[in-house]
Amino acid sequence: MKTRLISVTVLILFGLIVITTSCQKEVSPSQILYPEEGYFGHNLLSESQFDITLSNDKETYFYSLRAELPENANLRIVINDVIHPNWAMRTGSSNGWVIKNENGTITFYADGPEVCDGGVRFDKNGANTIEIYENFSSEPNRIKSITY
Repeated sequence: MKTRLISVTVLILFGLIVITTSCQKEVSPSQILYPEEGYFGHNLLSESQFDITLSNDKETYFYSLRAELPENANLRIVINDVIHPNWAMRTGSSNGWVIKNENGTITFYADGPEVCDGGVRFDKNGANTIEIYENFSSEPNRIKSITY
C-alpha cells in the first residue's frame, strides 16, 4: 500500500513538472526584441514587415531604429548604399547606438543590456536594405528592404 502511494505521488509530481515546463515559453537569454513602435515612430527593425515603403513626408517624418538587448546580446545593423546627405539622424537621438558612416554604409552597433532607439529620416527618393546581425553572427539574421 505504501509503495503504491509513493508511486502515485511520484507520477503526479512528474506530470506536474512536465506540464509546468512545457507551458513556459522558452526565451533565449540573448533574444533581442524589436517592438512595432519606438520613441520616434514606426520601428524600421520590427519583425512584422520585411519590405517597407516610407512616407512621402520626408522632410519632417522620422522613423525609429529600436532594439531591446538583454545581457550578453550583441547587435549590428547595416544600411547599405546610402548616399549622403540622403539620410539624417535626429539630433541627440542615437540612444544606445554607436554609429559608423563609411563609404555609403551606415553601421549601428550595440551591446546589451541596452535599449537602443534612434530617430532616422531618409530625404531623397531611393531604396536600401537593412541587414540585421544578431549576437556576433557573420551572416544577417534578417534583411529588410526600404523604399523612400
